[in-house]
Order: sequence, then structure tokens, then C-alpha cells
Amino acid sequence: MISNKMRILVIVFLIGMILFLSCKKENDNNTIFTGITVTDNVGRISSRDTTDWKLFENWSEKENSLFDDNLNSACSTGDFDYSIIAYPNPCSGIINLHISKPETMRLAFRVVDKNYNVLITQDSLYSSTIAFNFSYIHISNETVRIYYKLYGESCAFRGHGDLKIK
Repeated sequence: MISNKMRILVIVFLIGMILFLSCKKENDNNTIFTGITVTDNVGRISSRDTTDWKLFENWSEKENSLFDDNLNSACSTGDFDYSIIAYPNPCSGIINLHISKPETMRLAFRVVDKNYNVLITQDSLYSSTIAFNFSYIHISNETVRIYYKLYGESCAFRGHGDLKIK
């Protein structure tokens, strides 16, 4: 015969196991992109998302896997005033990405949806302004994310920015 104390312990244990097993780890594949840096047609910022357009981000394994290289050491900014911004944001088709960087640094980027499906990819760009045309991707009223790396000789800056497609 089981004592009352033992029954209570078994019940508490079973309830604990049910709660533990019913908890679900947040799915890394369904990242929610929250907030954008709102810009006008010439890149003036009217509202800033403090997580966007940085140079020194720590990425998850999934984010790192978007790029084939293992170059994760951050570059020194030295005296150069780096900046990166997308405009207009939100947009209804074409969005521009402007990067203030030394001419010798190259850019690689991946535009992904909330499930990390790669929509646009490009490597080895040296231009300071790039235009994206989202109208052919057939996305509307969604936020996508651009992950970017700026490569120096033996280092890389990395960051992301969220883009709202109307």
C-alpha cells in the first residue's frame, strides 16, 4: 500500500513532467522580425530600430550559416565613419541600400523571410549603393531581413536590417 506522502510525491512528479514536456522551445526557424528603421525616399530617418544597421553583431549558428565563410573576427573601424541604411523603408517595390565604407571593402548580403528562406543573395559587391526590386518576389505587407557582411583583408563586420515591404 502506498502512503499519502508517496501519492503526493508521485502526483507532483507527474504534474511536473507534464508541464516540462508541454513546454516548447521557441522555433529558431520562425524568427519574428520586430520593428524597422523608418526612412524617407532620400534616407532620412524618422524612427530608428535600435537593433538594425549595426556592424558588430553576434549571430546565431543559423544566421552564420547564411554565409559560406568562417570569417567572424571584427574589423577595426579606425577613423572611418561607417554607416549603412535602407530607404525608403517601408517600400512598395524598390528599396536602396547605402553603405558608407572604404572602397576596398566588399559587401555580401542575404535577404531572408521570417523562415530564413533566402530571397536575394549577392557576394563581392564594392558599390556603395545597391537597389533591390522586391516586386518580382511577390511579397506584400511583410517584413524581410537583410543580413550583411563587410569584408576587410582578414576581418568582417556583420549586421542586419529589417525591411517592410508594402
